[in-house]
Parts: sequence; structure tokens; C-alpha cells
Amino acid sequence: MDKPEGQPNFGPYTGGDPRRHVQLEMIAKFIAQSSGRDSVRILEVGSWTGQSALAWARFANLHFKQGGSMLCVDTWTPYANEIDREGHHLYRDMDKSLASGAALEAFHSNIKFAPANVRVDCVKATIAEISVFVTSLFDIIYIDGSHYAADVISDIEAAKLLIEDGGLDKAPRIIAT
Repeated sequence: MDKPEGQPNFGPYTGGDPRRHVQLEMIAKFIAQSSGRDSVRILEVGSWTGQSALAWARFANLHFKQGGSMLCVDTWTPYANEIDREGHHLYRDMDKSLASGAALEAFHSNIKFAPANVRVDCVKATIAEISVFVTSLFDIIYIDGSHYAADVISDIEAAKLLIEDGGLDKAPRIIAT
């Protein structure tokens, strides 16, 4: 696949502290070194416009000889509650971007910048919905979808069923932000 011209465009609401990607890279590097594997399987829950997905793809390319694969799961539908939407423009704007399809469109445009040796697929669903048809387990699960407590707990519970067993001596591989 030919790489697109230009640069990824994540829009005004990329969110998060940029130091987070440094931490994510450290996790990917540790797993690569401690597992001795040539490739990695990553599940990202909550992909928004693809910023973290591209970061994970870059880390897979850098630290695993054969790159790997990533499944990005997001509903790409509005989810903020009324109090949050009324209280902060960020939630209103995010929900508008989700409702209009702009966030999903940006994701598809941005993910084209992933390294060629990292296969990236996406599914418009929740982690609970995909758990019934996923046939292989993941080495890393990154949860960055809804930040409401009940949703995070539900996502972590579903993730426990989809993580490759690495034993207690391995780094935490379900990462919730």
C-alpha cells in the first residue's frame, strides 16, 4: 500500500499528555525484550481519530522485528452524559464530531500512515461485542474509550478474557487511561 502524502491530522481534540506515548513505548519495548517475540498483537479500545493507534503501530514497528497487528475497536458514537456536555465544550465538540462521522473519517485517513509491517484493522463496536468473535488473544490491550467508571470497569473485565497469559513476571498489559 502506498503511503499517503502529508501528515496525519488528529483535529483539535487529540487529548492527553504527550508523555503518555513515552510510557506506552516503554511498555512495548519491555514486552518485546522480555517475550522474545518477533511480532505483537495489540487491541486498542477507543481509537477516536487514530493518534494512539499510530503511536502503538510505530512502537510495534520499532521494537518487534516483524511488526505485528492491531485491532482498533470504537463505537465512534456520542457517549458524553448531559451534565458533561452542558458543562464543557470539549464534550459537546467531541460528541458532535462523533455524531457527524468526522472522528471515524479522520481515523481512516490517519491510520494510512501506519508502518507497512503493522496490520491495522478497525471494528465499530464495543470490546464486549467483539469478544464473541475474536479468535486469537492479544499481547497488549490499551483501553482509552469512555472514561466513565462503569464503562472502564466493563472494558477491563472484557479485556481479561482477551489477553494472552504472560505470567506474573510480565509487565501489565491491560492499560487503561
